Amino acid sequence: MTIRDASHRGMGDPSMLEKIDSLFSCGAGERINIPQIIVVGDQSSGKSSVLSGLLRKDLPRDSGLCTRFATKIVFRRATEVGVRMFIIPDDNASPEHRAQLEVFGEVKYDSLDDFDLQEIMRDVQLAIGIAGPSEDNTTKPTFSGDVLQLEISGPEEEHLSVIDVPGIFRDHTPGLTTRDDIKFVKDMVLKYMANHRSVMLTVVTANVDVATQEILQLANEADPDGHRTLGVLTKPDLVDPGAENRVIALVQGVARPMKLGWHILRNPGQLDIENHAYDRRRQEQDFFLKSPWNCLDEDSWGIESLRYRLKEVLSGLVRRSFIDVKTDVQRELDVTEQKLMALGPERKSRTAKAAFLTELATKFQQLVDSGLAANFGANRLFEEHKALKVAPAVILRMEQFRNDMLQWGNMYMFETTKDAQSSDHQTKAIGRGTKDLKVRKRANCHDGLKDLLCASDVISRRDEDKSTTEWLHQLHKDNRGFELGTFDPVILASAMKKQTTNWKVISHGFISDIITIIHSFIGTALADLCQNDRLEAELYNIVFDEAMTRYKRAFEQLKFILTVELDGTPMTQDPHFLDRLDKSHEHRYQERFHESAIDDTRYGLIVRLDEMSLKRSTSNEQHVIRDIHDILHSYYDVARTRFIDNVCKQAADFFLVNGPDTPLRVLSPVFVSRLTDDKLEQIAGEEAQVRRQREKLQKDINSLTEAMRILS
Repeated sequence: MTIRDASHRGMGDPSMLEKIDSLFSCGAGERINIPQIIVVGDQSSGKSSVLSGLLRKDLPRDSGLCTRFATKIVFRRATEVGVRMFIIPDDNASPEHRAQLEVFGEVKYDSLDDFDLQEIMRDVQLAIGIAGPSEDNTTKPTFSGDVLQLEISGPEEEHLSVIDVPGIFRDHTPGLTTRDDIKFVKDMVLKYMANHRSVMLTVVTANVDVATQEILQLANEADPDGHRTLGVLTKPDLVDPGAENRVIALVQGVARPMKLGWHILRNPGQLDIENHAYDRRRQEQDFFLKSPWNCLDEDSWGIESLRYRLKEVLSGLVRRSFIDVKTDVQRELDVTEQKLMALGPERKSRTAKAAFLTELATKFQQLVDSGLAANFGANRLFEEHKALKVAPAVILRMEQFRNDMLQWGNMYMFETTKDAQSSDHQTKAIGRGTKDLKVRKRANCHDGLKDLLCASDVISRRDEDKSTTEWLHQLHKDNRGFELGTFDPVILASAMKKQTTNWKVISHGFISDIITIIHSFIGTALADLCQNDRLEAELYNIVFDEAMTRYKRAFEQLKFILTVELDGTPMTQDPHFLDRLDKSHEHRYQERFHESAIDDTRYGLIVRLDEMSLKRSTSNEQHVIRDIHDILHSYYDVARTRFIDNVCKQAADFFLVNGPDTPLRVLSPVFVSRLTDDKLEQIAGEEAQVRRQREKLQKDINSLTEAMRILS
């Protein structure tokens, strides 16, 4: 049998291989599944020898390191010779592990002869964090899902991508491997075999019965049509004499035929590896040119023939999957561009940072305007977040405040005549049946507000049968002077102060709830608009400081209103005061003479003059107490209405909701324009992680765009 020069052998489709080479060169292989070859087999099948032959450099088989994780070898054409090595983390790797691999970084050499591969593998093992062959009973894992990528470039190289995965095994070794390791390795192998764009190089030893080899069964399950399975037989020198014909029948396709066929290799022994003058190609020629192996076609044996055969298989796979690869590139390009857009515009200069924050502040103010105008159809966020519907929440809380003041504002129930009961019916009806009043209706939305807001106080149920007259009688007795038929105005002020004791806690609860509503709006809006935890936190902290100042102003205004009402001189120009007082006097007279009245069909109720004289006989003290009661009642009603309106309009609406300087107006374009460079960087400056992510996405977009050009 004659040996033809290697240059005359099949080289595959040059244009297809060139496209593959270009795709890997532009980096597209890091984002999509480009057709490649995976080497699978048992641990003792001779996979390392196959890989060493393709690599043209002996791998450290005695260390056992190469079989603990996947090793991807990429051959590329380039004008300069070079070797590049780096680790690709497993898809499920933790951030800490990824950071650990970044420390390992990227290793470059001028050629394969410039470094000790065994030493490199030891460094890789340490970086990945797996146990070494001499480490028994360690807590470190024995295998890893990380991938070591070795790229070999040179003018004489033609593209070929080969991945060697750990060999499957069935028995665990105590102190070294576990049953979990068996499953881990098998799952890893199956994952690579399931890639429909991979050619499986199934390696089995020639001296075993292939029908019993699990790897061939797994390959048949992953590739039932056999379009991407190439069988490789190793160690033919170990075949028992007389059994060679069985192996030859496999290679020639007589026994167990495969669509891509079989290939056979002569593995070098340990002495061959240690011999610096060893020539694998010459040894294989010497072996396969002898009987009985010399009947095999030259393209079916030897590592060099395998190289060319793999290129042919690979180019065929590329042809079949060309359209799918192009579709995947376009889809990945679209996804990557969307991810880059989600990061927003790049923010390096002050102008870029300010523009970014100004746009965000403008969107925030648009939400504020729509929320206050109850224009909830203007933005989808209002349907997604109830906390943004600020207008109805504030109005409801104002109504609750009014009702609480009507029902719980006064310490003592005023006495009402029968004719006046109807006018006071609303006050008694509101909240009827309520045992206690919780002055807070909403829970605190932020721990930072705890010291500012009112606690969740409770006003206990009032004894409505307690006599107001007795209280006023004692108050008059303790404060009366030498007045004749009148009383000291100080008594009215003291009575008013006592009667309005609950106003402070009720109003503090109200303002606290309004602040909670406003702060919930701010927090919810920022979270949705920022879409970035760091940006949200930094912006929130800046806004929070100014918002706290404005929250305090609202409480200061409430304090002012309370001081005026509770500590100031009772005073009013409201005409309703005299109207109510006149009606109180009128109702008292009517009630006093009602029993003595005669019902006259012509004139209605008539009271005789002598009856009126008899009814007037009351003590001076009783007369004064009735006057105090009626004046206090009339003034309290007017003051309460005034207080409710002032608290709602001033402390709540002006200082917290609709005023020009409310907390809702903190984050605005004007606010952004006043930020210093340091503050802008603190808030809007991109994190190093985001910058790296942006650079990687842009790099991927460039690679995928170039890939689309290559595939067009």
